[in-house]
Amino acid sequence: MTISSKPAKRVALASLILSVVFFGIAFFVGRWSGFFAVSAVSWLLLLAALIWSVLIIQFHQRSLAEQEKLDISQLAKTKEATKIFQAKGERATIFAVAQRRLDVLEKWFIPIFSATIAAYQIAIGLYLLKAILAAAEYEAKQPLICGPVCLKLAGEALSCSLSECCFFKGITL
Repeated sequence: MTISSKPAKRVALASLILSVVFFGIAFFVGRWSGFFAVSAVSWLLLLAALIWSVLIIQFHQRSLAEQEKLDISQLAKTKEATKIFQAKGERATIFAVAQRRLDVLEKWFIPIFSATIAAYQIAIGLYLLKAILAAAEYEAKQPLICGPVCLKLAGEALSCSLSECCFFKGITL
């Protein structure tokens, strides 16, 4: 049985697109309606888009490493390339370039990106706290429209995530 990162990469790509779309919708609805909470949620949705983009990179590297491992094993089985590609130990790692890139990505890039996410959350938290303290006497412009729009956005996000999950698992709704 082979495990592939391609379905995970597709889910991450679809989630990235949805996060960016929902960021734009929430940002402009929050600005238009005057609800500070909706604008604040939009910045958290942008953070989700950043996380999904890193996951796309990681899943792409994993699929490249899987393909490379498959190619090396197939080359080792052929008669002509038996001597070259039947490497043991240190020589085997020389051929695994994509696997080394994946190891570097998971060892260095992911922790650095995690620290960047933490810094982004702290910065956005301080920005939103400063904005909320500055706008103590704040009146919403469109209070009756913002609620149903946000409810519709939440319902669409839920249905999209359920349909993606079921699609990639082969379940029909």
